[in-house]
Amino acid sequence: MRRVVSIGRNRGAGISLVWIVVTMTALCVSASLAVDFGRYQVVKIELHRAADAAARAAASNISSPATCRQLARQWAGKNTADGKAVDVFDTTEDVVIGKWDPTKPPEQRFTPLSGLAEKNGNAVKVFARKTQARGNAVELMWTRMLPGNLGNCNAEVYSIAAVSPENYGVIGLNSITMSGNTTSSYWSDGSGSTANAGNIASNGNISLAGGSVINGNARGATVTGGTVTGTTGPLPVKLAFPNGDAGTYATVNDNSKIPGWALSGTNLIVAKNKNLPLPGGNYYFNNFSMATGSMLTFSGPATIYCYGNFTMSGQTYTAANLPKNLTVVMCPGPTGLPPGNVNIQAGAALYANIYAPQSNVTISGQGTIYGSVLGLTVNMNGGGRINYDLTLKGAGGIQLVK
Repeated sequence: MRRVVSIGRNRGAGISLVWIVVTMTALCVSASLAVDFGRYQVVKIELHRAADAAARAAASNISSPATCRQLARQWAGKNTADGKAVDVFDTTEDVVIGKWDPTKPPEQRFTPLSGLAEKNGNAVKVFARKTQARGNAVELMWTRMLPGNLGNCNAEVYSIAAVSPENYGVIGLNSITMSGNTTSSYWSDGSGSTANAGNIASNGNISLAGGSVINGNARGATVTGGTVTGTTGPLPVKLAFPNGDAGTYATVNDNSKIPGWALSGTNLIVAKNKNLPLPGGNYYFNNFSMATGSMLTFSGPATIYCYGNFTMSGQTYTAANLPKNLTVVMCPGPTGLPPGNVNIQAGAALYANIYAPQSNVTISGQGTIYGSVLGLTVNMNGGGRINYDLTLKGAGGIQLVK
């Protein structure tokens, strides 16, 4: 009897098995690209966040290389990547102190320094790495199923923070007088740690009395009294700022959102024990007056333009307690006359930026002003503090450059 062998059927089954293997491999590759690549990108974003924070914190104390590296590791570790704290593994290899020169071609702007030359650096380059060599590479779920043992991959990023020309939390163009007051600095977004950038400056004289402490530098024609933790001396270049300008907000603004009881013509008047809630926006006043015991609350970012006298004796609440969300601009009036004076009695914290290059600014009380103050003259008394927000433009002279 002749035996019939079905070659076609066996060959068909074999081809089907090959196609199944090919299809499964293709699915694994697709899943890897969709899932593992996405995970890898998320980890890189997290590493960048850690490197940014570490570089800015390190640059805040670049004059001390050892402290600089310690801050880099500390602030990197406050962030996580792939669910684990970021570790600046080798502070010598991962934290590089150097010179930043923005005038050079991009690839030449950062020059590493070593040894004693590090004390002349003005920039810090911080690496955040997850690599196989360090035993913390990014684990990939799908590619481990493919040939070649591709179960993890390296992720490396870096950030560079540079110390730009000195910036100031308090500026009195003609003079600064303090009696029992203190300046310091902070990062309102929590991304760094430094209290020693509460710099002050004047084209004229700076007088510090009553145990005043400047946690930073004091630049003036003369600096007398008090304690200055940084350096003193005249400014290298005379300070000059344009007058405040309301622009189109002098005619098109958000004054219509203010209840009638708080407005008298173009004057804002908040009487004692009165509470005025306002949305964010741009407001334009002749005189601004808040009595002791009054309250003003902004629910969003706001700018106040004033061309008369500005008196804030009550409590003002800024949206999210961020200085960038409240700015006071003193500007010339409709007839071109200079604005009036600024008088702030801070019994509690005030988060704001005061821009008044033509006005005499007087600050009294025990409260702390978080932000910055610029006036024609600045006179402080009563033991209050100025805490300069380093996230503002010019941020304490520290900027992420790459």
